[in-house]
Amino acid sequence: MNLFARIAQISTLLLIVLPGPNRLVAEEGAARSIDVHRIDSTVHMVIREWEVPGIALGLVSGDAVLRSTGYGVRTLGSLEPVDQHTLFAIASLTKAFTTVSLGMLIDRGKLSWDDRVTDHLPEFQMYDPYVTREMTVRDLLC
Repeated sequence: MNLFARIAQISTLLLIVLPGPNRLVAEEGAARSIDVHRIDSTVHMVIREWEVPGIALGLVSGDAVLRSTGYGVRTLGSLEPVDQHTLFAIASLTKAFTTVSLGMLIDRGKLSWDDRVTDHLPEFQMYDPYVTREMTVRDLLC
């Protein structure tokens, strides 16, 4: 399996671990409980089966961070552990994260696909002044 396929599978872990048919995060009234043992065993299984050195995991509900931790090591053969601050090269997946984040802001009415970039980032500048002035949020994603 190539590196990009592994990166995509690691990133998918968050979708697998979050609430689904076998919930790992249970809401009980206003309180939330996390089945830490089940999360840990799932992550260790993924590390073993996908042959990756380590994974950083964050579980978020609304504005609350329910769990933020690392598993394994940063690189094969290393003793340096993964933690919640470890940076990973995630290649082109940042494009999808950026698009989803912008879509969430648009859903909340904070901006529009057709807003000019300079309305939100006045310091934004392209080589051509016309392009700088007319560039929209939608254009940034094309």
